[in-house]
Amino acid sequence: MWKKVLELDPNHLEAQERLVELLHQEGDRLGRFGDLDGALKSYREALTYTPGESYLYISLAECYFCKNDPDTARREMAQAFALNPADLDTYHMAVDACHVANRPDDAEWVITQATELAARLPAAFYLDLANCCFRRRQTEQGNDYVRRADRSPRAMPTTWWTSPSFTLTVKTTARPLSTFSRHCVWTLSRLGQLACRRQLRRRFGNARGQAPLAASAPNCPPDRR
Repeated sequence: MWKKVLELDPNHLEAQERLVELLHQEGDRLGRFGDLDGALKSYREALTYTPGESYLYISLAECYFCKNDPDTARREMAQAFALNPADLDTYHMAVDACHVANRPDDAEWVITQATELAARLPAAFYLDLANCCFRRRQTEQGNDYVRRADRSPRAMPTTWWTSPSFTLTVKTTARPLSTFSRHCVWTLSRLGQLACRRQLRRRFGNARGQAPLAASAPNCPPDRR
């Protein structure tokens, strides 16, 4: 249906977004059942409609990790970084994708890219990665990120601050803050929303009882989120 809408109006933004979401979901479904080539095709088709969406390049990279092609995976990630070099969301998704694929060396490569392109990483970046690793029982890597967080700058409690999945907005006021929550607003970022949906599908499948993502994919370790 959405393709028909785009045939009539190529600039229809809602149709583009809906179609890309469906293609991304289809790519996840195909990857979940081991059809990595089919997943790559869906993700690339989605990119033809929204070439500026970095998460699609990260999805491509995940597939290439499962195909034991880390060089191509890095090239896809590099394209994602080039879209917005200062976007920590993208680096966080890339690092996490590397750890899901049990590729810590590639995760270090991503962090190197982040520090070169986006400047020094805040403590919250490492703490969120540590949390992801601990959930997958990657204790050693999680502890390493906690140590890095201790050595990283802390976010300043003024104006606003973003973490890989959430945005914290602090309202400016001349009065003393009686309660923290009254003057702060947490919102889930776009990539955070996608990450949450993908994490739920990985862990629980969907309403039709599908297996977790890439559980049947050849050469791809099971997701232990």
